Amino acid sequence: MRAQPKGEWGCIYLDIDHFKQYNDKNGHAEGDAVLVKMARFLMRHVRAEEAVVRVGGDEFLVVLCDSDEDQTEHVVARLSAAAPTSAPVPFFDGVGREKKWRDVSKTLWFAQTTSCWR
Repeated sequence: MRAQPKGEWGCIYLDIDHFKQYNDKNGHAEGDAVLVKMARFLMRHVRAEEAVVRVGGDEFLVVLCDSDEDQTEHVVARLSAAAPTSAPVPFFDGVGREKKWRDVSKTLWFAQTTSCWR
């Protein structure tokens, strides 16, 4: 039986670098293939019960279950370490952490805005 959630979760917002230019140069079919490869890259680096969601043209959100700040940062470090050799394209990431009492939209906004500054 699965333990009750602690009420904390983390989210990692990722934005593929220069995806529009990549799409324009290589075509939409190749761009679509990169999006699939990126989703698979992300899924390989998180637990099976965690969600990898495409939220925009070149944006992904990873939702980490029962993940405190240290655990979320550990996943970010793991993704960053793996990226140079196994991510299909470069990306920016941002991190948000959520406690059960905080507004979800604020956490997602924070994760998205921090991706611009990393």
